Amino acid sequence: DKAVRGTGFAHAGVASCALMNATAAHRFQRYVDGINHYLDVDYARPPEFMFLGTLLVFHEPEPFTRNDVCVMAKLIQWQITRSIAHESRRWELFSQLGMTREEVLALDPVIDTPEDAIFNNSFYGYDAADTARRNAAEARDDAIERELYATVMGRFRESQPATNGASTSRRQSDDSTSAAQDSTAKKKTKKEPSGLEKLASIIHIGEDFPGYADGSNAWAMRSASGTVVVASDPHLATQLPAFWFPFYVTIRGTSFGYGGTSVPGIPGVMIGRNSDVAWGITISYTDLGDLYVMEPDPARPATHYLHNGAPRAYTFRREVIEVSGADDVVLTIKHSHYGPDIASAWELSDRHTICASARVLDVEASTYHAFANIVEPGLVTSVAALRENVFRLVQSPGLSIAIGDRHGGVGYAVTGQHKQRALGHTGRMPTYGNGSFDYVADIPWSSVPGFANTDTANPYAISAANQRISAPGDPVILTRDFLTAFRGNAIKEVINAAPPGQWSSVALSLGIQTNETSGAWRYKLRDVLDSTSNTFGATFNANLNAAGQAMLARIRAWDQVSRRGSHEATMLWMFLADLTTVAPRVLARLERTMIGTDSFAVSIITTPSAETDALCSAATAGSGFGGRTCAHWAAKVWNDVAARNTKAWGTEASRQELRHLLLHESVVECMFSRAVDRGGDPTAIAAKFFANDGDRSELVANGGPSMRFVMDWATPDFYRFALPGGASGNPFSEYYTNLASAWADGDYRVVRVTGYSDKKRQYLKP
Repeated sequence: DKAVRGTGFAHAGVASCALMNATAAHRFQRYVDGINHYLDVDYARPPEFMFLGTLLVFHEPEPFTRNDVCVMAKLIQWQITRSIAHESRRWELFSQLGMTREEVLALDPVIDTPEDAIFNNSFYGYDAADTARRNAAEARDDAIERELYATVMGRFRESQPATNGASTSRRQSDDSTSAAQDSTAKKKTKKEPSGLEKLASIIHIGEDFPGYADGSNAWAMRSASGTVVVASDPHLATQLPAFWFPFYVTIRGTSFGYGGTSVPGIPGVMIGRNSDVAWGITISYTDLGDLYVMEPDPARPATHYLHNGAPRAYTFRREVIEVSGADDVVLTIKHSHYGPDIASAWELSDRHTICASARVLDVEASTYHAFANIVEPGLVTSVAALRENVFRLVQSPGLSIAIGDRHGGVGYAVTGQHKQRALGHTGRMPTYGNGSFDYVADIPWSSVPGFANTDTANPYAISAANQRISAPGDPVILTRDFLTAFRGNAIKEVINAAPPGQWSSVALSLGIQTNETSGAWRYKLRDVLDSTSNTFGATFNANLNAAGQAMLARIRAWDQVSRRGSHEATMLWMFLADLTTVAPRVLARLERTMIGTDSFAVSIITTPSAETDALCSAATAGSGFGGRTCAHWAAKVWNDVAARNTKAWGTEASRQELRHLLLHESVVECMFSRAVDRGGDPTAIAAKFFANDGDRSELVANGGPSMRFVMDWATPDFYRFALPGGASGNPFSEYYTNLASAWADGDYRVVRVTGYSDKKRQYLKP
């Protein structure tokens, strides 16, 4: 609650709601009216409502309002804005564990190459000289930030006095207004939190939503025939009730309709189609937020900060959290010109003021207008129209979007109002808030990668999987954080292996979405570990015992598919998971069973550094491999895994959990959560992500494709989808998980646009 209030989602959402134009306001209100009408006429409530309020009394939700929709939209935007979460985690490691900047960044390595990007130089006409200029700019910024952390930021870590006022404790202040705002609140006898407050209370703001999982896939492909297929499978927690719901709406009195999938509380459609165009989304990982560590004014440190050498006053926002049967919790939140101070609310620091500058926290209605425009008849009829009238308006989050229309057009867009950073500001770590590293300018939409291709006589394909977007020579730097291109390269490989005449084949897209080939061994590990021609591989192989050598031979002969029943997949991922225990104090700080398994663990092998070798040396101390390199550590872990009796992948080990969103880890969890057998792994196109809790030896999965969507414009009367859930929120209903097994098996259902009867409808009822 403190994190949500301190960050200011409600403040930003309500203020943004007031700026909506009449059309958007009307559409949002009609959506709200529909929800409230349903609550009025259907008195059935989901069983979990019994556990949300007074014991044995069903919680009765408050009427939904337009402001609730706007705040909910801000929460969803935050969920898929990764940059500030990454910066906060890195600052915690730097400031509280005493790690150097280089040690911190070694835990989040960039292990792919510019050639793995969605766009290459030839697409935009860049050349080797452009690439050299960009590389020089990135190296320059990195050098400046490295020096900043060795000097100024190190001073903050070591000596700055406590100045943060965003706390429930009462501190002395020379500002009477601040003191008055932090006054003692009256005691309440009972206050029932709203539904949105309850939702917000389960959000890990400093890290991510419980629905966090890395990655998504999307593509649009056109064959020479001019027909187009669009596919999308966003990766989130596999939860119950399912995060998404499928639907289609036809506007009364017209032939125009829209549908696909959306989430409760958000009007319109997030992934899907209208009568003319379809789209699939992934997280772009482009940087739309930063943290600034403030320099206090020595004369008035609690109320003023130094900016460009002059004192500047904070403003203060008061938040009261009413608690049932206890005193109110009163927060006084500082705001600088960057944004709110989140240091105490996120438990990043009680000694520093750290302000968040994020587009999602800005007051703006443009993003809401984009939602309204999607459902406007006649406005979005092509790839170009969708780019211009919808995605150009989205200020946050950063999305990487594949688009295809019924006319044969194919395109791509990146959303978000990006900023040009100052010299020496990489965006990977929090920076100095004294004015030296303020944003330079907005990056115009025309400078962000994107296109609309209408050459329907020729085949074309565009895919996105959270990898690097920009071409190596692109002078515009949107981010330095992105996911390793395991899935991105695999999707391109499968597409390019198929004849272009089959690119719009539905069977091809369904096969890609359900492809369980593991990318870790295929693209990165095999060339190092299964070789003695490199230093790491030679040392690794020389230190394998007989069991380890046998396991290597078995992995070598493996077809690299992480299917259900595979023991080789279990061996490989137990090895990679155990490899990350090289950083035990980091794991303890982050409260995770593993960190960045598909990047950090792989980087230990493919791009060892002085920082990772130091970790490996400490991890092997006291063993026969003690005091040596990560190649020795990898051999030790490999031998240890080889000595175990591994379980079958996806059935005994790494089953896919479907956890109830609200009641997971409650005493009634067994009634509401489920599990299914499923293959895949973190580096497969059909991804699977491991839970951060539980027995690490089981590699329990709780993330993956939260939905699969496929739209074939050759058959516009329906679209295909798969869902890890069901059509009911009642765990005693036969429909609670009636779609989950089909999803795990790679099967699909259809949502018809025309020609359906009541018997074919899926009812989303409690």
